[in-house]
Amino acid sequence: MILYFISVILLLIVNLDVCTSSKSCSPNCFASVYSLSNNAAKSECTSRADCLVKATFRVIQRGAFDEAINLTVIAYGINTDTDRSVAFALHNSNERIEYWCQSPRNGKPQAKVVQGSNSTFLEGNAQNISNALVCHWTFGKDDYIWPTHANYSKINLLNNLDYQISLVSDDVTKTVAWDLSKLPIYRMNFLRCCYKPHGGSDYLFLSNQTSQNTNFYLQAFPPVPKSMTVTLTNPNGGEFSVTCNSSNTFNASVKVDSQWEPIRDLRYYEIVKRDAPFPDFRCFWSQPVVLAESSGSLDTRDAKYNLEISSDNKPTYSESTVALNGASHSLFANLALILFSILFYLIL
Repeated sequence: MILYFISVILLLIVNLDVCTSSKSCSPNCFASVYSLSNNAAKSECTSRADCLVKATFRVIQRGAFDEAINLTVIAYGINTDTDRSVAFALHNSNERIEYWCQSPRNGKPQAKVVQGSNSTFLEGNAQNISNALVCHWTFGKDDYIWPTHANYSKINLLNNLDYQISLVSDDVTKTVAWDLSKLPIYRMNFLRCCYKPHGGSDYLFLSNQTSQNTNFYLQAFPPVPKSMTVTLTNPNGGEFSVTCNSSNTFNASVKVDSQWEPIRDLRYYEIVKRDAPFPDFRCFWSQPVVLAESSGSLDTRDAKYNLEISSDNKPTYSESTVALNGASHSLFANLALILFSILFYLIL
């Protein structure tokens, strides 16, 4: 049985080219960095010497269809003979969520989270390193230290703008962002940075061509429909269409010489639908670059397409001259690590 699972996993690893690109994405796409200088004339730190606190908000891909957050807060100029407290805060007129990093005089540093309900959790990693106090937290949407409203429900960072970001250093507080639009997780900014995005404000549509396959990613933002359809039409001939339903049904067809027929050699597809507090609808599929069907073949390489996206059978977005090779980063960047982890677990 173990050998069977190992063989399956190795086969998946060998076929990762279906879901990956040879290029890599800049790490900067996955992080937003905020800082507070000890020089009031400066809007942010320019060096460690003039820095009170720096925070890095980083999105982590968990597989291809979920995200977690790593938040790191660093206080500089630490003296163990004095108390020091710094924080990263999300707040609006109704509530405040704080990630505190504290170094008591001659005491052990600690990290804590104060949620919108004022519930406090001694959670996170804190340590003094080279005259700096470093705290970090890693949390997913199901974790209790994910930012939480005063009514204990989770804040949807993928779609909620209604918070400011402030940094705190002892008695100094500064607002460093007036909304959440620049966070890498908001409306999947990190994917928009890695790829050529399409879909406007309601969708995120991405494509990536390898030597043999074209990989597609489609995500709808709230309000989430029950079905999404992507139609790509080449003005010079050829058309294909894919429909993803929240009931987990998937239909892909191609039109060659005025005749529609199902795409026969579909490589892979997956649909993910989530409800509140993180309403989400995502669809991923992979197909050959050359669609060889009984009525003829359609070579999708180097072509430009007219894109139309429909929700619940109603056209809602269109764009012309869309190339399918617009990605520079793998949608399944972490899949190899996941598979290797399972492999080692089975071996051990």
